[in-house]
Amino acid sequence: GVPGAFMSVLSLNMIENILIEQGAVSPAHILDELNKELSETLNKDADRPVSKFGLDVGLVSIEKSSDEVFILEFAGAHHPLLINKAGQLTEIKGDKIFPGMSKEKFRLHHMEIRKGDMIYLFTDGAGDQFGGEKREKLFSSRFREWITDRGGRCRRSQCNRREPRRP
Repeated sequence: GVPGAFMSVLSLNMIENILIEQGAVSPAHILDELNKELSETLNKDADRPVSKFGLDVGLVSIEKSSDEVFILEFAGAHHPLLINKAGQLTEIKGDKIFPGMSKEKFRLHHMEIRKGDMIYLFTDGAGDQFGGEKREKLFSSRFREWITDRGGRCRRSQCNRREPRRP
């Protein structure tokens, strides 16, 4: 709704400023700075936080290590990152911190990824989608199954609805 849209626009503007003004590249540092700026903006004249709307966000940074290997860094607020490595799904959970409502620092997760690994960063509404032959709600477990099932396919064919199922 409107409060979520407001938080998204405000946060995106702040993240852009953090990237440009500070040259920050670490996802955890960016979220720490966002946390501080949102807190200062939303809670200026309050003894305790006045915002009742949390923000789910995940940030990823990828640096090339060699032709086949990359270093991925992730930090998230109530938001996971999924990585599919040849059908093996790994979930990196975000911290249970809402930016602007805590003094805690965000954890920085490091992971080596290789060419062909698939990375999924998605909205909290991804599991709320309807689909399939029965037009059922996807939910978190089916969403993860869908990602695992499509992990070995090229990016363009992952979302092709007419693609035949693998046996």
